[in-house]
Amino acid sequence: MKRILLYFVFLCSAFAAAKDISAEQFLAVLRDSSSHRGSTYGVLEGNATHIRREKGKKIIEEYPCFMALIITPGKSITQIIFDNQEGYLVGRSAQSGTSLRPLSSKRGIMERIGVSPRDLSMSFIDGKFVRELEPENVKMADCRVLLLKDEAQNEWVRIYAAKDYYFVLKAEFFNVEPQKNTKPSRTLEINSFAKKNGLYYPQSLELFGIGWRTDIVFDKTDMNIYSPEQGTKIFRSIK
Repeated sequence: MKRILLYFVFLCSAFAAAKDISAEQFLAVLRDSSSHRGSTYGVLEGNATHIRREKGKKIIEEYPCFMALIITPGKSITQIIFDNQEGYLVGRSAQSGTSLRPLSSKRGIMERIGVSPRDLSMSFIDGKFVRELEPENVKMADCRVLLLKDEAQNEWVRIYAAKDYYFVLKAEFFNVEPQKNTKPSRTLEINSFAKKNGLYYPQSLELFGIGWRTDIVFDKTDMNIYSPEQGTKIFRSIK
């Protein structure tokens, strides 16, 4: 497997660290992606394809997807826009936690196709640590498996993070605290990666549940080191 150096879309470089740190210490590094490289920005554009079955019929929906993010030490901000008309701003801060702000009156597209702004911004890793589970191998990478709870959403999340690169490869979401055989309500997986300006980013990811799946493929990207003079110029206005 390639040296996966990006924390989802969070544009990280490799981070060599001790393998015997506690789950809490591992999670702290996972949450602060700026510790890997410093301030970075990224812009990803592509399309989301949603497939589901209703009353025996196969329904396919496609929407353009735009994401822009800025990561500075201790915090990040991500803009997410679907179909050029439904948008959100997700802020993450080590001090104040996660915030979600709608950018438009248009709602419903992302919810209908099973995508949450919290999923794409990876803010679910800010949930309360519950316990560490047995390690597993995902996509040929040894992963630490952590169970978290999002108190605000009343949702449990089981994350699989590559232990050598502090990178989430998979996340499973539950409406109740999961036991060994509990089925997730939905699952997020990162499928493929590419490299630009020395930074890795996900080319494709998928979310799926019973009877549906949504594939997101990014084919246009811009990413590099971020400086304060850039401000938020990478963010878009919604028409």
